[in-house]
Amino acid sequence: MLTEVLLTFDVEGPPRREDFIEPEILGVLHHLLISLKKHDLRALFFVTGSVAEKLVRHPMILELLRDHEIGYHSSSHSVEPRIFEYTDVESYEEAIEASVGRESSSIDPLTGDVVGKGGILALRKIFPEKKIDSFRAPFLCWSPPHLEALRKMGFNFDFSADVCDIPSIYRGITFMPYPTAIDSMFHNLDVIFKRMLNEKFVVLLAHPSHTIFRPTNPLHQHNNPFAPVQIERRSQIATQTELLELELFLSALCRLQKVGIIKMNGLLEESETSLDLEKVNVTKVYETSLRAPKKIFSYKPKFLLSHFYRFFRN
Repeated sequence: MLTEVLLTFDVEGPPRREDFIEPEILGVLHHLLISLKKHDLRALFFVTGSVAEKLVRHPMILELLRDHEIGYHSSSHSVEPRIFEYTDVESYEEAIEASVGRESSSIDPLTGDVVGKGGILALRKIFPEKKIDSFRAPFLCWSPPHLEALRKMGFNFDFSADVCDIPSIYRGITFMPYPTAIDSMFHNLDVIFKRMLNEKFVVLLAHPSHTIFRPTNPLHQHNNPFAPVQIERRSQIATQTELLELELFLSALCRLQKVGIIKMNGLLEESETSLDLEKVNVTKVYETSLRAPKKIFSYKPKFLLSHFYRFFRN
């Protein structure tokens, strides 16, 4: 069985300060892009509107990114209100309206205030030649009315929901399989390769920022994500090791593709397979989506579960 593999990256800052890009992260991103070019691999990079506004000052990285697919990672990543907060209202229609407004705006990363037009508009302006129509929610926490708003804004692919094992279409959105994390991949190599050998379609997810930073207290409950938070910076040796592991992994992907075990899929195509709603456990999908907000921010949702049932059962 030939497994289709899609390599994806989230372009963001350090954990809990994802809307800020340090020079070291730009260096890692540049290194990664050069490695992909060397191995002739095409990937999908999810970029937030706030980060896109900063990448304008780095034309070399933008030029390398143009060799790849570009996806959207929301207008901002961690600053309040987040997707699971501003769509957690009783009215489904109001949640859609709020999402359209938020995702077409530039967000002040310190206050969360709207400061002008931006978001997906900024990303599409930077990459006018790209059809940016794929989305991955920060923390993999998606909301049905938010996704319906994105559909109205021209999005056709979702990489956030855990609803299918192969790309499947529903309500005009092609849902992609839930991603397999490859950060610090050598701790999970058996799981990663097992999936690539046994599943029809695998989405791989990595964060270039995690090569340098890792949170030491993932259960912190700061309301302001940019308040002082203890973040561990990896040693130079550890960072170099992470980069070497990634380089070896890219080489392995090339070899697996060469011998016909996997097919590296760099292009997105609308699925011809309809999502089987009878196999969708709505409560489980909801819990998977809200796992990070509940664990990291101790968030207690009010209306989101009803939104999930409306989306999948109405």
